[in-house]
Amino acid sequence: MTSDVRRWAAAITLAGLVAAAVALPAPAFAKDPKPGKKLCEVSDEALGELSGLVATDNGYAAIGDGSDGNVTTVDVIALDDNCASTGQNISGQVEPSDPEDLAVDGKGNYWVADTGDNDGARPSIALHKVTPDAQVSTYRFTYPDNAVDCEALLMQRDGTPIFATKELGVSNLYAPEGELDPNGAEAPLKKVGSVKIKATKTKGGPEEINGIPLGDAPSRFVTGGAVSPDGKKAVLRTYTDAYEWKVEGSDVAKSIKDGKPAITPLPEEPQGEAITYTTDGKKFVTGSEIGSGTAPALWSYTPAKAASGSDKKKDDEAAPEKSFLDTIIDTLGPNGILWAVAAVGVIGLIMVIIGGRVIWRARRNKANAHSLRESLDKDQQDGYERPRYRDQDDGFGGGKLFEPVSGHRQDGYQDDYYDEPRSGSVYGGHDDPRSGNVYGGHDDPRSGNVYGGGRPGRDRRDDEPNSGTVYGGRY
Repeated sequence: MTSDVRRWAAAITLAGLVAAAVALPAPAFAKDPKPGKKLCEVSDEALGELSGLVATDNGYAAIGDGSDGNVTTVDVIALDDNCASTGQNISGQVEPSDPEDLAVDGKGNYWVADTGDNDGARPSIALHKVTPDAQVSTYRFTYPDNAVDCEALLMQRDGTPIFATKELGVSNLYAPEGELDPNGAEAPLKKVGSVKIKATKTKGGPEEINGIPLGDAPSRFVTGGAVSPDGKKAVLRTYTDAYEWKVEGSDVAKSIKDGKPAITPLPEEPQGEAITYTTDGKKFVTGSEIGSGTAPALWSYTPAKAASGSDKKKDDEAAPEKSFLDTIIDTLGPNGILWAVAAVGVIGLIMVIIGGRVIWRARRNKANAHSLRESLDKDQQDGYERPRYRDQDDGFGGGKLFEPVSGHRQDGYQDDYYDEPRSGSVYGGHDDPRSGNVYGGHDDPRSGNVYGGGRPGRDRRDDEPNSGTVYGGRY
């Protein structure tokens, strides 16, 4: 749906389109796969975001996804073969959160997968069973790890629901650990498999969000699923392609996990999120929600030839070794990539703040130095001699702001009377004559000290001690 697309588009943008840009091996299709046969356009406003679809003897049943928080019913809308609403809708009294997919069992009961979670924050998901007479039973489930978005439901022939998640490049499969509880108590889910979805070149799905190109990313999100009426085949779709597996026995999850899918391109659907089998199981019928200037519509496709489960082993043996980058992406997954990029962004922000602080301090210190020089120049003009200073600033406040001129200066500045160097220090002493110190002592003549002592000395002119101390003694 639209808000969901914004969410994963933001993730792709932050990741620098990593998953879409890397050279992942893509299935080989015809250069330009032909679009399916367009059956009809859906005019019912309730299906503007068509997400779930099943074929019936009289046409189709469909649901729209999303909820504005004020919905008090889950509505299964009946359509005829021309996509016109028949008015024979079924409305069950329940407050859905975000319905995403639809299935029907052999008794005519509809199963609404209330599993959408754009923010990955739902404490549980729900499955609503809606009977032909509009009675509703709700079953709630919790994931074994983190909450995740899910838009595909696969109902096995034995009544076990399989939830296929919507994550970039992978769809994890979950099933209830025990029997369904009709009282609505939360039941734990267990992971029963996963399938990796490689990028394809099939055109379709959103091409950009707010001017940001999405590349091949729409081909890597699972948006819907279905099981054939006889239970022998199962299909998952992305925005651009359908992946179909042969079901061995009745275990859909195991067949997907161990089997190799046949891939049918579904090109040029604006935002395809629904798929079902025709009542005879021979064709796919897909649905796309409203696009840019297009109405929701249904298409028909003839599935590609399904591969047998044994073909997967041969394909895996012939598969090239993964590149280092592919391995990193598979290991991190979309959430890991997003966190990594977010961490880089935080580090960059910190560096900007530190850099700004350094520049500010440097400019402030330079201004202070200029002000002090002007003050010293004025004192000299008034006949008052002070030591000369030069800047010494490392920008971080780690060194002295000003270092008094000392005997180690290379500019050759000498004392006016004694032809000897002057030394002045701040918070430290000096090992040369005429040292004017603050909070530091000196052991030589002509030492003027503050909060430090100095040994007496004799001035060459008057042979008098010239060691001046404040709060310090002489010896």
